[in-house]
Amino acid sequence: MKRILFFITTLLPLVTFSQITANGQVSAGDSVQINISSVTPIEFPIIEVLFRAENLKKYPYWGLEKTDIKVLEKNVNCEVISLRHFSEREPINISIVIDHSGSMFGSFIDYLTYYDNDTNKVFEANMNGTLPPLASPLNNAVLAVKGFLENFENGKDKVGLYAFNDKVDVHISPTYDINNLNTSLDSLEPTGSTAFFDAVYMATESLIELKGINVVIALTDGQDNSSKKHSSEVISLAKENDIPIYCIGLGDAMPDTLQILADSTNGYYAYTNKSSALDSIYMLLNRKILAYYLMTYTSPNWSSLDADRELSIQFNQNDIYTVDNTLEFRLPEKVITYLQEKEQIEFQYLIGGIAGGSVLILGLTFFLIYRKREKKLAIKKLYPNPGNGNCSLEIELGSNNDVDLIINDFQGKEVYQEKITNGGYMKINFSHLIKGNYILFLQGENEKSETKKYIKF
Repeated sequence: MKRILFFITTLLPLVTFSQITANGQVSAGDSVQINISSVTPIEFPIIEVLFRAENLKKYPYWGLEKTDIKVLEKNVNCEVISLRHFSEREPINISIVIDHSGSMFGSFIDYLTYYDNDTNKVFEANMNGTLPPLASPLNNAVLAVKGFLENFENGKDKVGLYAFNDKVDVHISPTYDINNLNTSLDSLEPTGSTAFFDAVYMATESLIELKGINVVIALTDGQDNSSKKHSSEVISLAKENDIPIYCIGLGDAMPDTLQILADSTNGYYAYTNKSSALDSIYMLLNRKILAYYLMTYTSPNWSSLDADRELSIQFNQNDIYTVDNTLEFRLPEKVITYLQEKEQIEFQYLIGGIAGGSVLILGLTFFLIYRKREKKLAIKKLYPNPGNGNCSLEIELGSNNDVDLIINDFQGKEVYQEKITNGGYMKINFSHLIKGNYILFLQGENEKSETKKYIKF
């Protein structure tokens, strides 16, 4: 008999998670967050990019076509060859962290009311009355995880399990054996204290050597009071290996810490005080994981001197505001060597083929190959990030004299502006702003810099 908990607004605080999903279309006026995960030259000039597209509430866009986007290297348009969902062919590796400490047994709020689908009746608890047995938060979490596992392709995708109370007592490395995972989930009992960071650290370690999309999904309902690892160690390990951590807070979880953990690793944070909402949260995370896109494009730049590239993904409609759409990357040494050899062959061909104009050609070739790159308007560095609002920037003004530093919130609303007169290093203080995610950029007379994301805690 399936029972779903009712939410009583007169007795309980509002649940901060709601199930909303974008259905794939990007419309005029939308703000789209482009998160570029990796850039790989597979056979130059063909370059492969892994990214995901979301709205500002971090709900994924599905069904994008290559005609929906445009790609630029240093503001030069590139030809998009293909665009497809990454998960169609590539493996997904997920390490699931689940809390089975004593508090996952449940509390009074879990037993206030429930709805019985079979009888269409609402039952209410009172001081003298009793209710039929109701699923505990741990039971609801186990059911949500089991439903989550059904959405992945066995034989292609791997899932690991790290369950904890005062220690990590279940640690199954990512595997194809879903039956073993389900058996372990069924064996969990709510007892003990909370070693959340130890479990997340171990789960992150398990993904380091695996190829494909690697994600940690971590659920807890309380404060960490037993871990040997610190949250900073978890963040450092995840960032070093480009592994996002999706955090789920339930009940009396540590919201600020989980938010920072998710934001710092390019992950996601969801919260609910009702364990019956966990299935909806895991359903959303499933869609987010499957919403990675793999794109290939042709680079128009064959210069070996431009080993450091700037890649930007935008939408073809000018009135779509794009956030986090730029990534700086460096060509591998193998590609740089290939370009240098190609330049040398072309140089020798020019010298040998036109003997009478060799001096002129040599001078022109030298100028084209070894020319100084023009400086452009840019925020070169931003640190510390995340931070408390006191940060340092390294700024390059290029040929601009009149420049403003602008800070927008993630809704695209301007919250801070400061006039910039000199390039180089400067300090800025916007600690008066509320904690959250912000976008910084420079606006010159005829030029706008790439955006930088800043997390204020």
